[in-house]
Amino acid sequence: MSINGPFHMRNLFKRVLGKASYKLGRSTFVTDQRCAFSAQQSILDRAGAKDVAIYDVGANDGATAKRYRSLFPQAQIYSFEPYPDSFTKLQDAMRGDRCFLATEVALADKSGEQTLHINWFDPTNSLLPRPVAGKRYYLSQAGPKTTLTVNVNTLDDFVRDHANPKLSIVKMDIQGGELSALRGARSFLTSGKVGIVYLEVMFVPLYQGAPLFHEVCAYLEQLQFTLYDLFDLHRANDGQLRYADAIFISPSVRAKALDTSNEEP
Repeated sequence: MSINGPFHMRNLFKRVLGKASYKLGRSTFVTDQRCAFSAQQSILDRAGAKDVAIYDVGANDGATAKRYRSLFPQAQIYSFEPYPDSFTKLQDAMRGDRCFLATEVALADKSGEQTLHINWFDPTNSLLPRPVAGKRYYLSQAGPKTTLTVNVNTLDDFVRDHANPKLSIVKMDIQGGELSALRGARSFLTSGKVGIVYLEVMFVPLYQGAPLFHEVCAYLEQLQFTLYDLFDLHRANDGQLRYADAIFISPSVRAKALDTSNEEP
């Protein structure tokens, strides 16, 4: 699948958003189609991947790492969180887990130092500032608070230092920094070792300079990852779709998990 302008995008959204009730009513493949985590587990089970590695980029307080641990008891989990307060909570949440490694760093397209923009609501901290123009589509309680200089790495550099042969999930929830971090993971994403990319995507500018869904989708499709579904859609009071979570899957996982399933009746 490739993006070929506005007409293609309209059809894409009709297919993605219009099929939810059908799948809920008739599909038995995904245990809970509304849950992105259950979907990832089902996809990998169908693909025959029993043991995986998980790269949890933007780990915040560890809730996502704990969720992954409950679904993948044997997985090696690597979590990345640059904000010191959240990093402490992350370590506490996963304390004693021998297959867990936390790194106090942000991920982007190059290593070094960058400014982390701290907002009043910690999960919305970002390497990007809030927008200075246009309609405000983020909650006022999640506005800017202060800034902090943090260390930044690329996922490619990390993977080179922590080689792991397992099929991997790359999860990213870094508030508009996803495309930059994906660019910093290009070698890893094209290595054949990544089966699922699970990340937050935006449909309106929630951060200054943040890429929108179609830009993230286009980049991943260049690397042969294709959209599986959208989850947890958030809309503004005026009905505008603001952001959601998306699952993209690799060609090999699609071939094993989806292409071998029965055709639609």
